[in-house]
Order: sequence, then structure tokens, then C-alpha cells
Amino acid sequence: MTEIVTSLSIIVGLVFVLGGSLGIVRLRDAYGRMHATGLTGTLGILFFMLAAVVYFGGHDGRYAVKMLLLAAFIFLVSPVATHMMTKAAYFSGVKMWPGSVLDEYKKHNPPGEKDQ
Repeated sequence: MTEIVTSLSIIVGLVFVLGGSLGIVRLRDAYGRMHATGLTGTLGILFFMLAAVVYFGGHDGRYAVKMLLLAAFIFLVSPVATHMMTKAAYFSGVKMWPGSVLDEYKKHNPPGEKDQ
């Protein structure tokens, strides 16, 4: 039973990584590509960690606890890092795809600039 759950978790993680890889190739601008890599980094790695927890949890519980803590850290840090990189790209002047419909930051000034 452990092998089945481990294998399914790895397969689901691979599907997320494949989807993120396709997103990097198919999406048109840097913002969409960062979105795809952020999802891949969070969900794909979490399923790989889940597979490691299930596999090593049956052998030795010490590794399972370490993997759960590492998965929690990645789950919290990866979306924040992706958001901050995207915000930095926007304020440094990386252009959006011309077909983009919504620009929420258009009315905001970059950090450090005063209202003019």
C-alpha cells in the first residue's frame, strides 16, 4: 500500500511539473511564466515531499518529520518569493504582453518614488 501511495504522489507531482514546463514554453510574457513556475515549485515539490513522507515514514519516522517541515517551509515561502519577483519585474520595467487585459499596478508608483 505504501508503494502505491508513493507512486501516485510522484505521478501527480510529475503532472504538475510537466504542466509548469508547458506553461513556461506556452505563456507569452514573463508574468505568466513566473506564475507557471510558482505553481510548479509549490505543488509539484509538495507532492514529491508527500511521496518521501509516505515512503520514509514506514521505515524511519525521523525523515518523515523533516520532510513535513521542509514541505511546510516550501509551501509558505515559494508563493511569496514568486510574488516578490513578479512585483520587482513589474517595477523594473518588464513589459506585459500587449494582449493582457488587466493591469492592477498601473495606478501605483514604484516603491521609493514620491507622488508627482
